[in-house]
Amino acid sequence: MNWAVLKDWKTNIGFVLGILLNIVAIILAASNIGYWILFLFSGQLVTVVSTFRADRLTRGSS
Repeated sequence: MNWAVLKDWKTNIGFVLGILLNIVAIILAASNIGYWILFLFSGQLVTVVSTFRADRLTRGSS
């Protein structure tokens, strides 16, 4: 990763939030609670947006 991506707090929060939402989705699915799919899609969406932001930061700093 690039130093610009590591310094950007929005990108870091996005990646951490995406991981946490996916962990919650796994816990809810194991507990047979129907809202797990909402957390799964939300986690994936946050991860994709954070990846696009990291890519834009990397391309902009080169």
